[in-house]
Amino acid sequence: MNPKWTANFPRGVVEDQKQGQTRALMDIPKGILISICDPDSPEVIPSEVARSVFKNIYRFRFFDLNDEALDGSFTKLDAEKMAEVIRTNFDSNMYTHCSQGLCRSGAVTHVLQELGWSILRNSNTQIPNLLVKSRLLKEFGLGYETTLVLPEGRDSVPSDSGRSG
Repeated sequence: MNPKWTANFPRGVVEDQKQGQTRALMDIPKGILISICDPDSPEVIPSEVARSVFKNIYRFRFFDLNDEALDGSFTKLDAEKMAEVIRTNFDSNMYTHCSQGLCRSGAVTHVLQELGWSILRNSNTQIPNLLVKSRLLKEFGLGYETTLVLPEGRDSVPSDSGRSG
């Protein structure tokens, strides 16, 4: 059986915002795309190359927030719908993008890896959105705790974690 592939990309690769960015898509196996945008951002318009690679595009809108109490965060309903997309396309290559191709799409790509997909090169799963990751894993009966464990002697997280934006 051939491996199922997954990868995550920034929005610019899918839209070819800087000419030539879609080269990253030209040699990947065809599959489906989970498109993640902020609720207040314009609709993603895939480039011609992207449309030739992605046979279906499933669109989701939520902010890159880790606090479920905030408006616009990844909801339980979002998780259920995304899990249904994954179940429906379980034998397909599955790709995802978000604004930067890091946190939200990285969480989805990480979950796909846990479910048996192989990650293509240049994917970033190292700083996944923990709310997306935990809710999506729960939809597949896999546990993931998002509790923050601080080093001994620390009672809070530094106000400037060094991560921008």
